[in-house]
Amino acid sequence: MNILSQLGRRRRCWSCVAKVLMRFLCATIVVVIAVCSSAGFTQNAWALSGPSAQLIDLRPLSAGSQDVILLSPGVWEWRWIESGASAKSGEGSFAKVPSGSSSWSAAFSPSSFSIETKSSNSSSWNSQSIRSVGFRRRAVFASKRVEDLRIESALIFFTDPLTGSTPSQTFDVRLRSTETTLPFPKSSITSTGAEGDLQTGSNVWTIKPNRQSPMIHISTEGYSSAGPKSARLGYFLGSPGEWKALPADSKFQIISQASNEKIVFEGVWDSNLDDGFNGTPTPYQSVYVADFSSVTEPGWYFLQTEGIGRSAPFLVDDKLTARMTRTLALGLYHQRCGIAEGEPWTRFSHGLCHHALATIPEPGSALGARHDRYLTDSGGTAQDAMKTYEGSHFPIQTEFKVDVTQGHHDAGDYSKYIINSAQLIHHLTFAA
Repeated sequence: MNILSQLGRRRRCWSCVAKVLMRFLCATIVVVIAVCSSAGFTQNAWALSGPSAQLIDLRPLSAGSQDVILLSPGVWEWRWIESGASAKSGEGSFAKVPSGSSSWSAAFSPSSFSIETKSSNSSSWNSQSIRSVGFRRRAVFASKRVEDLRIESALIFFTDPLTGSTPSQTFDVRLRSTETTLPFPKSSITSTGAEGDLQTGSNVWTIKPNRQSPMIHISTEGYSSAGPKSARLGYFLGSPGEWKALPADSKFQIISQASNEKIVFEGVWDSNLDDGFNGTPTPYQSVYVADFSSVTEPGWYFLQTEGIGRSAPFLVDDKLTARMTRTLALGLYHQRCGIAEGEPWTRFSHGLCHHALATIPEPGSALGARHDRYLTDSGGTAQDAMKTYEGSHFPIQTEFKVDVTQGHHDAGDYSKYIINSAQLIHHLTFAA
């Protein structure tokens, strides 16, 4: 038996194995969907319980947006969003700090800025002493369909403890700058400043004790009632490195919205140093973890820490795991290839797809142009080993077409791999 015949038989064999695996996988998915449906998790059960206001707004900030945040007592962040066009033209902050600059923090002097605070029940402003200034720049949004790059720049101000105001009360903050290359602070939502403030290049933000903090990280998918529950506290400031201002034995509270924001659990932040990184400086060395697994009552909650703020709202629900399982099962069903999909399994219907038999490209065939592309690499150099079948390392020559129908689309495209399907079957089997 020659090598070509052996290869042909092996391809037929692998094709049979793939079909068996695909049929088993499809049957498993159907069972999972059926179990979830019989348990009462219908399409209407996808809507999370609780007020619609608890939905987290994940829309990216638009170019021109600005904000002032009190990260923790003595650590402020002023961030603004600029477009990619500003970066190309060197306008705005890009004129002050070019992309790739290694001396970002040196570009700003504390004397160029002033921070003033005022308690809500006071009429006098108190100046806060700025000790140092840090800088951070990162891309926060990039559209695939149209050119819409949005770049966030931020100045980090380190001040002495607040004078005349405390983080546990509502107060106003006013930021001024003499930097003509930077966009003046403006606020369209929480501003209480007068027009005169806008004309002098400053504005007023209201800082509240229950403000949402970007440093507190929770599961936006929610938590299963009986499962483990934890949150993380940490933040990358840019040139100053990681945020490192949490006092020892700092506490956190879990607050229930259903009970007029009653505290249902209180714990202490634990240090959660990461390891395995060889870079300098070592990252994730100032991360803290909060464990609140004992909170099991279904409902909406916040996690709050004095002086820092609170997390985004999160859900505790005993049906959450089943909903996630159904989402995964439907996702697997929607990725099925070579079949028509529709009701009662899904409302996203389509006809039979990718049912033609596969053909290996050969010179002179309708797919000959694709075969010719295999003869050169990205640099245009001829590949001697692929100029002819006889000279190939693995000569494949078939007299038949290959049936590769059914299976699943992989990673959003039309490729299908036996190892990926086998691995998925392995996980589904051990998860059953």
